Amino acid sequence: MNALKSLLLVVLATATFSLFAQQNGIGLDGVDDYIDCGTDASLNITGPVTVEAWIYLTDVLSNYERIVEKDWTNSYYLGAGFNDNSIGFGMDPNSNAANIVETGAGAIGTFRWVHVAGSWDGSTLRIYINGDLAASKAWSNTVDGSANSTKIGKYYAGGLLFEGFMDEIRIWNTARSQTDIQNNLYKELDNPASESNLVAYYRFNEGSGQISADLSANSNTAVFGGTLNVESSDPSWGPSTCPIPYYSVNSGDWNTNSTWATGQLAPTKDWARVIIEDNVNVNSNETSIDVTINPSGALTVASGNTFTVTGDFLIKSDNTGTGSFIDNGTTSIGATTVERYFAEDEWHLISSPISDGQAEIFLGMYLQKYDETSATWTDIVAVTDPLNVMQGYALWIPSSTTYTAEYTGTLNTGNASMPFTANNPFGWNLMGNPYPSAVDWDQVIPVANMNSALYYLDAATGNYVTYVGGIGASRYIPPMQGFWISATGNGSLAFSNSDRTHVGKDTYYKNEIENVAVISATGMNLEDKLYIHFDEASTAGFDPATDAWKLLGGFNEELPQLFSYNENHDMLSIDSRPETETIPAGFNSLTSGEFSLQIDEMNGFEKIIVEDTETGIMHDLTESPYTFSYNTGDDNERFVFHFETITAINDHAMEPAYPVWSFNRNYYVDCGNEDNATAYLYNLSGQLLNTVELTTGINKITSNLSGNYVVKVVGENGVFAEKVFLK
Repeated sequence: MNALKSLLLVVLATATFSLFAQQNGIGLDGVDDYIDCGTDASLNITGPVTVEAWIYLTDVLSNYERIVEKDWTNSYYLGAGFNDNSIGFGMDPNSNAANIVETGAGAIGTFRWVHVAGSWDGSTLRIYINGDLAASKAWSNTVDGSANSTKIGKYYAGGLLFEGFMDEIRIWNTARSQTDIQNNLYKELDNPASESNLVAYYRFNEGSGQISADLSANSNTAVFGGTLNVESSDPSWGPSTCPIPYYSVNSGDWNTNSTWATGQLAPTKDWARVIIEDNVNVNSNETSIDVTINPSGALTVASGNTFTVTGDFLIKSDNTGTGSFIDNGTTSIGATTVERYFAEDEWHLISSPISDGQAEIFLGMYLQKYDETSATWTDIVAVTDPLNVMQGYALWIPSSTTYTAEYTGTLNTGNASMPFTANNPFGWNLMGNPYPSAVDWDQVIPVANMNSALYYLDAATGNYVTYVGGIGASRYIPPMQGFWISATGNGSLAFSNSDRTHVGKDTYYKNEIENVAVISATGMNLEDKLYIHFDEASTAGFDPATDAWKLLGGFNEELPQLFSYNENHDMLSIDSRPETETIPAGFNSLTSGEFSLQIDEMNGFEKIIVEDTETGIMHDLTESPYTFSYNTGDDNERFVFHFETITAINDHAMEPAYPVWSFNRNYYVDCGNEDNATAYLYNLSGQLLNTVELTTGINKITSNLSGNYVVKVVGENGVFAEKVFLK
């Protein structure tokens, strides 16, 4: 292999390429590489003709070097003009450059993909570059035709070879109009075998071997180097970044070349077709025929700009996520389809991203709506029932199938609102994100007569996950996601364009905040999380802005359910309160079995100890998880969590030798590793009420007393006294 061919392979191999549009092309070294397309009569065109090719030059094209040629003397020729990087086209030039139409020098450039096309309608020769008319010339003559084979990249008689890459070569026995060329320029032909007047069509997607198939109805197989033997004259296979269509490879602006694959440059033509794989910003007026936002992609139309799609606008979804679209400018979009992927055998909470959606989208599925006033679910059976903007729905996907819904209609944008009521306990209302992008919940709240917590259904487990005030599942509501809110009175939830974001479009986005402990209950390969937040601005009761009720999951009987109790005995999934030493907690499952408690996150806490009131076991969760047996029907009020915070320790001049705290009518002493200490309980008058010999670890002393008392501990590590309150 010569050095030039090696260089071509390196350039081709390092060209950025997207998996969604895996395609190949060919590299020609400009020394001896060419392709022979044969001598079939279909290629011997003597009337109107069009020859098209995508080319990528790695050196200057000049002096009539060949792209596609039947016969320089008696038939069609597409290649260089005489000048550097000019294009020439002729039909029966009779070896005379005067019979060829040529562009000026520099009509095309190196190291970029360029589409070139030549046509003749019997009276005029034309050259199109990227769909624009670049040159034309009146020319009429009788075409003799030729018995020579059609060649790619080489003069039929030898020499004048092409150096660079090629892709998507098409030969037609008709003069394609400019509109025809533009409409099909940035895509592969849909049904080439049924295309009338298509003589030969080479996609070069094989990627290996000595031949490339002709995808027209004519079987004009292209043979590398002219023989089935591997020779130095064979072009090189390699991945192609030809823009059929354009696809992004970096996040950035639409009109920035580096946003797009190698050699594509930016899609500036109104007839472009585009696939978005990254976070792309439209910061100029742009028009395309088709635009697809893949599951990994996000597209924003910046304020003050106009974005026009004359063909299909598609937002894709699969098991990895869903594409996202935000229109802050002006849009004119034709046929719009938004996909949403749903896993099988699961309930999902959903909403519609279009203003004119109907239940027929979910024909054969189970679709329900919830009414807070009556606290009832209703099956939706009429296919014409509307999917109201911002209303949430419950969707069941049957077993043994996944489903990708296709919402086709007018995208929701601008202000949207949905009323809520509070006629039943907790005022549960099922709402939905109406946009094809995520919504930032922290931009929406607070809302009058509504608690600030947000409740999602985790479809994979049937559990509810919660977010409020920076703690929990996610502040970002994914596109088309249904969710619960808890109302305290009648009101309205409203969204606006400023609430939209691409962040968190695919999953529940993790949040981090100071002084939070996350404790999970696990079992049956499932888990549930309890969030404890020590916040001096909160109270020990229910705070609408920082606490979240525990919404028990009801779709999976194996779920472990963990929750805390506040001072009003409310069950909470997110519990924000002033710093305390103890918090009572509950556990529930509809299935008996072995479960465990463990710390998932611990920010600002030195130690967390769980007390199992059923077994009397005290266990340090900072050392290891705690495993326990649970039988359905057991008392839910089973656990007490004991907390030792970094802040509390730093409040002392030195760490206490024997930490002491109380909960209800019990008081606790942590002796660490010492087993030779004694606890004395005094009333505030100094009267000794009780003496207990302590052992290693945490000692729980039960009392029938109530009120304020003093616990003094004497041991090898010294003497320590602490005031406690028993209730």
